[in-house]
Formats: sequence, C-alpha cells, structure tokens
Amino acid sequence: MSDPRDPADPADPRDPADPRDPADPGDPVRTHATAAGGGTAPSSAVVEGSVSAHAADDTGAELVPVLVSRGYRALLAVSALIGVPIALIAYGFLALVHGLEHVVWESLPSALGMSEPSWWYAVLALTLAGAVVGVVIRRLPGTGGHIPVHGLGGGQALPAELPGIIAAAIVSLSLG
Repeated sequence: MSDPRDPADPADPRDPADPRDPADPGDPVRTHATAAGGGTAPSSAVVEGSVSAHAADDTGAELVPVLVSRGYRALLAVSALIGVPIALIAYGFLALVHGLEHVVWESLPSALGMSEPSWWYAVLALTLAGAVVGVVIRRLPGTGGHIPVHGLGGGQALPAELPGIIAAAIVSLSLG
C-alpha cells in the first residue's frame, strides 16, 4: 500500500517532515511494527536538536579523552576519598544494628529458654523500644531526625544533633 498523502496537496494538513507523523513510512517504529504484523504504531516524538535526536549518532568516541584526562582522575580520587569512609561508616552502622537484632531477637530469647520469641516478648521489646526512642527524642538534641510527614526535605541536621539521631535509629531498628 502506498503512502496516501500527497506532499503537494495544500488540503493535506500533515507535515511530511514531521517526525511525529505516524504515517511516515521511514519511521523505524512503524516499519518494525508493520513488519511484525502489529499494524501502525505511533512513532515517539523527537524534538530537533534534543539529546534524543543525536543519541543514534553518538559513538562514545568523545568520551575517551574525558576518561583519560587528569581532571577526571582527580575527580575520581576525591570521590573515593569521600565515598570510601562514608561507606565504611554505613557498613559499621548496619553491622551494629544487625548484631543488636541478633542479641535481642535470638540470643536473649534463647537464654530465657524460648526456642523462638513469644508474643509477650515481642510486646515487651517493642514497648521498650518505644520508651527508649521517646526518651532519646525528648532529651537529646535532634528530635531523633527529621519528621517523616514533612518528607525528605526536612533540612540539614546539625553536628550536635547527630548523637540523638543515631541513638534513635539504632534503638528503633534493633528493638523494633
């Protein structure tokens, strides 16, 4: 079947150069869908001069000089100097929480003669967690971190508030 539009027809409102026109026979999306028996599929809108319009032309050849440049290597070194200690601190925090969870939910019930924590033990542990977190929030600076109802944009914690935030996190994660 031939293309029904005539570019010379002034009554035809479609632009023959419009990449969004689903009747474009050169459209790879439409050609693939038609060849697969799927009928006519609308092509995606590509704006001239956008990143999408030039993505097919990108070979990555411009990336090699950037990757071997001195500035990029310096940036990687700075990123490693910041990222590795932060990752180690996060690992230590998670290891501490995991160890405390093991003590609270496995070792302590086993020492009390339980094969697994009973319902009253869970109620006791959760009540203790709530009480301790309440004391931390009330007495230590930082109020235990940002208020969740305000979303992630709760502002930046001051260094003096970090002990209260860390204590509330450790207690609530390991006991609850």
